[in-house]
Amino acid sequence: MKDNTSIRYDAPDGGAPWTKKFSAPKAGQAMLDVFKRRRRVFTVVTLVVFMLLAAAIVSMTPKSIATTKVKLDPTRDALAAGEQKLRPEAPDQVLVDTEVSVMKSRDVARVVVAKLGLDKNPEFAGALASAPITSPGARNVILDEVSDRVLANLEVEREKGTYIVGLSFTAKKPADAARIANGFADAYIEQSLSSRTGTAGQQAKFLEKSVANLKNKLEQSDAQFAQYASKAGVMAGRGGGDGFSGTVTDAEVAPLTSQVAEAESEAAAAASKLASARAQVAAGGLDSIANVLDSPVVTSLRQQRAEVARELGDSHSRYGPNHPVTVMAKERADRIDQQISDEGRRILASLSSDAAATSARASALRSQLSALRGQQAANTRASVVATSLQLRSDSDREAYNREREQFQQVNQLANNTMSQATIVEPASAKIVKSSPNKPFYLVIGLVFAAVVGSGVIGAQEALATGLRMPADLENELGIPFIVSVPKLKGTSPAGTSPADIIIDAPVSPFAEAFRIARSTLLSGGTDTTQPRIISMMSTLPDEGKTTCSLAIARVLAMSGEKVLLMDCDLRQIGLTRAVGGEGRTGLVEILQDGVDVDRAIYPDRAPGLDVISISAPLFTPQDLFGKQGKMEPLLKSLLLRYDRIVLDCPPLLGVADARALADFSDAAILLVKWNNTPASSVHAALARFEGDLSLVRGAIFTMVDANSEAIGAMYYSRKYTKYYQTA
Repeated sequence: MKDNTSIRYDAPDGGAPWTKKFSAPKAGQAMLDVFKRRRRVFTVVTLVVFMLLAAAIVSMTPKSIATTKVKLDPTRDALAAGEQKLRPEAPDQVLVDTEVSVMKSRDVARVVVAKLGLDKNPEFAGALASAPITSPGARNVILDEVSDRVLANLEVEREKGTYIVGLSFTAKKPADAARIANGFADAYIEQSLSSRTGTAGQQAKFLEKSVANLKNKLEQSDAQFAQYASKAGVMAGRGGGDGFSGTVTDAEVAPLTSQVAEAESEAAAAASKLASARAQVAAGGLDSIANVLDSPVVTSLRQQRAEVARELGDSHSRYGPNHPVTVMAKERADRIDQQISDEGRRILASLSSDAAATSARASALRSQLSALRGQQAANTRASVVATSLQLRSDSDREAYNREREQFQQVNQLANNTMSQATIVEPASAKIVKSSPNKPFYLVIGLVFAAVVGSGVIGAQEALATGLRMPADLENELGIPFIVSVPKLKGTSPAGTSPADIIIDAPVSPFAEAFRIARSTLLSGGTDTTQPRIISMMSTLPDEGKTTCSLAIARVLAMSGEKVLLMDCDLRQIGLTRAVGGEGRTGLVEILQDGVDVDRAIYPDRAPGLDVISISAPLFTPQDLFGKQGKMEPLLKSLLLRYDRIVLDCPPLLGVADARALADFSDAAILLVKWNNTPASSVHAALARFEGDLSLVRGAIFTMVDANSEAIGAMYYSRKYTKYYQTA
């Protein structure tokens, strides 16, 4: 619905039209309206729920919580430290979570229960504390059961980002809470140390045997390789750890290959020198040989030859060729030339000898290398076998070293009596927290109760199908809204009617509502066009129709008009009972028996108001209000005596008489019980008018909560109370 809704109405009998405007309440105001309307339900539900919760909270046994702080030190565990080296990326959280699980294990709890005698403590053992122990098995069953109960009161939590773990225990007595928390810490440390050293001891014994076996295996592998290597001429690396070096033949081939290359180079050089010398001899004699020219002997002889040649020249020029001096000089020169020639031939012979020697040496070395290579090919299989044996020996040595290192670590752990956990802050009976926090729980309980109460009234509101707002009538039904009649507190005494308040408290909200209805009903038009016969109708029973009929009739009469009120509900005769008219001659006698109308008319408490009632309930198939009956002439005759006639009609949906009475009326007022009558029922009732909705002058909300929005302006301020009298 929009915030503001305006609807235009056409006045009857050609009067001027008018417009009504309704404002929809805001969401917050609507919620407040719901709370005010259903405050009793909300209060009752909230109080009941809160009282139940409060009783449960107050009856809770107070308990104390003591905490022992334990520091884990993984560096004291040699085995864990070794694993950490192998797995440096392993998170510390894994280690802490593992130890936390150990602290909360049943094995640790059994130690605490047995050591502290908790199986005899009624707080934890209950009826088991006095149960007879008939066998060791029964004893174990009791210990397990009590251990589970004790563990239910234990909380183990790690302080974030540290190796500190808090063991918190809850018990009725602070001393018990501290004693058991410390007991869990001690039991964990003892069991952790015992388990660690015991397991390490068993591992050490196993590893010791394994190391001995691996050592024997390694020795056998080394011996087998050494024996084969010696037999096959295979050389091993030092200590078997530097790798396989090959056979003896392999060791000789490499240097011999180098020697062959060097000898061949020397032979080639010698042959080259010899060939060069021979070529020089062929070209120019021995004197042209480079080695001869470079020989110191030849050089000395040539110097002597030069001196002799000089002497020979002087003698020849001085004495002549035949002079003895010249002849002697010539002989000396010839001897020197012979010596030079001899020296040249010797040098040439030496070059030839060197070439032959170097060639022979190279040939011998090549023969030796060829023999070694042949032997090397024969030793290939031996080398492969030797390599395999050495690899197996190296593998056994690696396994032995690894197992020996692990044995040393585990043996160190087995002999280590230092625990990897220590108590850094023992629990104290003087420093405890209490549980539960009853004031806090009571506040939470009150909030919860209020939520439940809100949920209940919310569910009621959601399930409610009744109309509540004037705009609901205007928009959904298309009929004008007249007024809301507030619900009166309490019930009327027997023989009275709520409408009596019109006389007893004429200046009251209830009476004022019907004065508003009278003004709306008679607004517009002239005295001749205003409705004189008014039908008061409802869709369902118990919607306040009889009370409203009596009240509107009294208001009309108290305004100075002559008014007749007729009870037309033959089966319920609610109006007759309200005014005390049972047993009197009434409407049925007039219509069926032709009794004079004056015998049936009697005055009401309100001056100017007469009543025609029904003597007794009548269940008959006869159509007393039909067009062919006496009802219409009766009404016409009564209009000569009264200004207004008000008909209290039966419900529209259940009885056919209501539609017939509406045909005799100038206007019909539809009564809708606030927050109760469904819109579908009103739609169905209006359908009985077969499209002639102009007869329905408007609708009145009945029995409206005084705090609801439907009351209108009276909702917003209690200052209006000074304008009214209380009933």
